[in-house]
Amino acid sequence: MTISRIILGVDGSPSSSRGTIHAAELAAGLGCPVLALHCFEPLSLLGKVAPPVDFLALRYQAERLLREEWTQPLVDAGVEFEARLLEGTPAQVLLDAAAAEVSPV
Repeated sequence: MTISRIILGVDGSPSSSRGTIHAAELAAGLGCPVLALHCFEPLSLLGKVAPPVDFLALRYQAERLLREEWTQPLVDAGVEFEARLLEGTPAQVLLDAAAAEVSPV
């Protein structure tokens, strides 16, 4: 089996930070790129009540953190990576990303 890309969920937590460091080391050793994903819950899950928070500002903040902080170990390791902020629940977004990577045999 050949690993063509590592799919990594990131959220800024201590566990995510450790996972990013591990993914950077693994990608450097295998010579493969990393797809770093952060999930932003869709506003539709909130219902019809207007939220008291500026969700657009939160989304921009998440995009900045994803590109400037959460993926820093990948930059430091010199590995190729792509960072994406996707809407949805973490489990479903990661499963969909993994399924998209699998080629039919």
